[in-house]
Amino acid sequence: MSSEDQNDSYTIAMLAQVFKTRFDPLFFKVAKALRLSSLSPNVLTLLGVIVNAVASFFIAYGKWRWAGLLVLIGGMFDVLDGAVARINGKATSFGVFFDSVMDRFSDFLLFIAFVFYYATKGDIDNMLLSLFSMMGSIMVPFCRARAEVFLSSCKVGWLERPERIILISIALFSGWVVPILWVILVFSFITVLQRIRYTYQMLSEGR
Repeated sequence: MSSEDQNDSYTIAMLAQVFKTRFDPLFFKVAKALRLSSLSPNVLTLLGVIVNAVASFFIAYGKWRWAGLLVLIGGMFDVLDGAVARINGKATSFGVFFDSVMDRFSDFLLFIAFVFYYATKGDIDNMLLSLFSMMGSIMVPFCRARAEVFLSSCKVGWLERPERIILISIALFSGWVVPILWVILVFSFITVLQRIRYTYQMLSEGR
């Protein structure tokens, strides 16, 4: 990437972080206002996967804005399931496990759709970019899961799933798909390195 692209990528990543910080409390209020507490959090999780599956179809065939809208809706379900679980006291270990597994399905669907889109265009460079972005995105939660076998928590790092969903939505609405895939690629691997470093430090200190 050029230095200008790198600056744009950094700005986009920071905007995504601000968006997440500002809107997380809002989703909790929405869950209360809509009285969603009667719904099962796992049902909301499944709805999110279904919406993302439809979004991936639109991505694969270049319908960016429709896909962006659906990714946002799917992301809302993903946030609301946790909010609902906290509101009605139904947060369970299985719910956390189920949510994590379904998130990985959604991630794979979205990135494979980008791979398919660029492959059909004969754009090998951006097809590979999509593949490596998917690799980084999957490695982030994998590192956390493996670290938490030994540690109580490993949530360090700049780019987790909420930021990633926001970035993908921005990419689809704006058409800046390639620059934002670079953002996801770079910041995902930075997050992986941050988690490796954190885990090494904690284990070295005997925590």
